[in-house]
Amino acid sequence: MISKVLLSLFLAVFLSCPLLLAQVAKTEPCDQPTTDKTSLAVTHECLQPWELERKARFARAFQYQLGLQEQPGTATIQNGSAVQFIPNPEHYLVKHSLTFQFSELFLTSSDFASALKTFSDTHSGKGLDLEYLCGDKSALDCVASSGSWWRRSISGVKVAFSLSERTRVVSGIVVPAGPFPSDYDKAGEIDFDPTPIFITGSSWKTAAAALAGIKGAGRDDKRLPGCFRPGVAQDVYQECIKLYGGSKSGWVGFLAVALPKFTYLRQTQFDFLKNGGVLIPAPFPESGLNSYTFIWDLKRLIAPAKERVAAAEAFNSYNKTPKPASGATDPPPQPGTKLCVTIWNGQKSYMPISDSFPESSCERFAGTMSDGHFKFACVATNGEVTFGDEAGHRPTRDSCAWAEGTTDLTGLARANTSQ
Repeated sequence: MISKVLLSLFLAVFLSCPLLLAQVAKTEPCDQPTTDKTSLAVTHECLQPWELERKARFARAFQYQLGLQEQPGTATIQNGSAVQFIPNPEHYLVKHSLTFQFSELFLTSSDFASALKTFSDTHSGKGLDLEYLCGDKSALDCVASSGSWWRRSISGVKVAFSLSERTRVVSGIVVPAGPFPSDYDKAGEIDFDPTPIFITGSSWKTAAAALAGIKGAGRDDKRLPGCFRPGVAQDVYQECIKLYGGSKSGWVGFLAVALPKFTYLRQTQFDFLKNGGVLIPAPFPESGLNSYTFIWDLKRLIAPAKERVAAAEAFNSYNKTPKPASGATDPPPQPGTKLCVTIWNGQKSYMPISDSFPESSCERFAGTMSDGHFKFACVATNGEVTFGDEAGHRPTRDSCAWAEGTTDLTGLARANTSQ
C-alpha cells in the first residue's frame, strides 16, 4: 500500500511539472518609470536577457545517460552434473537512465542577484523599484530566498527512471531473449534533499553584495531584517551571526532536524527460480521491490563556520554604502582601468597600470617586449574599451581620468621622470 502511494506521488510530482512552468510571469512592460519618475519598476521581463527562458530551464532539467557494461567472454552453464563453458550470449549489458532535476526550473539566489545587479548597471543613475518582483518582502529577503518556500522545497527533488538489461545466464541456465523491454529491469527513484528550503549565510552574502550598489535597495525599508540595519549592538550582532549564519531555532529549527533526506527506489526483479536444472516462475512473485532510505543529521541545524563568516560579510557589505538622502547628488563615477598594450608581430599583450604607476613604464616595457610599439587603452566601468594611437596619445574618451592638461602621456611621463 505504501509503495503504491509513493508511486502515485512520484507520478503526481512528475506530471505537475508542466503546471509549474505554466505559471507565466505577468506581461507588464519593462523599464516603466514609477509615479515619482525617479526609479524604474522592475518586472520579470526586465531580467529576461540574463535569465534562461522557461523552455530552456525545462530542457536543462532532463538528463539521459547510456551505460554499457562489458561482460566476460566465457559463461558457465550446468549440464547435468557437469559444468559446460559457452561463449557469453551478451557482450555488453545496456542501461538507459532518464533523470529530471527540479532545481533547474527555478532561479537560485546567486542567479537572481547577478541578473538584478547587471540590470542595475545598465541603468546607472536610476533607482529600482522591486515591489513587483518582491511583493511585501524586503528586497534583501526577496533576493536571498529567491522565491517562495514551496519552490525551494521542489528544488530538492530529483526523479529518475532506468532500464537495465539483465544478464542472459542466470544460475547456470541460459535465459531466452525476450522482446524489449521484457528482459530489462525497470527502476524508478525519487530523491528529496530539504537543504534548499533553508536560507544560508552564503545566500544572504550574495543578496547583500548585489543590492549594496543598487539605488532603491531599501536600506531604510521597515521590512528590512533588523540585523541588517546599521548600529546593531555587539551582543545582538553575535546573535545575528548565529541566526543568519545557518543556526536555526524554534519552528524552523525543528523542521531542519525533522525533515530527513529521503530516497525511494522501486525496482523490478527476475521472478524465476531454479528447480531441477530449469527455471520456473516464482510461486509468489513481486511486481517490484521497494527500498526506503531516511537520513537525519544536524548539519542543517548547526551550519559550518564558513556560513557564519558569510553572514558577517553580508552585514558589512549591505551597510557599507548607505542610501543617498533625498536630494543628495550621486557619488562621482569611479575611473576605469588604465592599460599598457604592447604590439609585436600583430600580437597584443596588456599590462594594467595603477594610478601611482608612471606611464613612462609602458614605453620602457614596450621597448623590451615589442621593439617599442605600444598603445594606451582604457577599460571603463561599463565595460567599454577604448584605445589611443601608437604615438602615445591617450584614448579620446577620458573614462580612465588621465592627467589633465595634455594629451601626450608619453611626453608627460618623460617630463615627470626628468625632474
